[in-house]
Amino acid sequence: MDVGPKRNLLGDLMKSIRYKTGLKFGLYHSLFEWYNPLYLQDKDSGFVSQIFARDKTMPELYELVS
Repeated sequence: MDVGPKRNLLGDLMKSIRYKTGLKFGLYHSLFEWYNPLYLQDKDSGFVSQIFARDKTMPELYELVS
């Protein structure tokens, strides 16, 4: 809520879905990034480097949780 529209859009959507349908609401984060250049760089290093996880995946996961 600190950036963008200054409101919890997902929270509003979740409440609306639960209220109108009674369905459960969840989020899914896909890690299908096999063609991402950072992933390919890590793969080429035999995954000795962890650039993809450190610079792309983890920040996205932290943002979802926050």
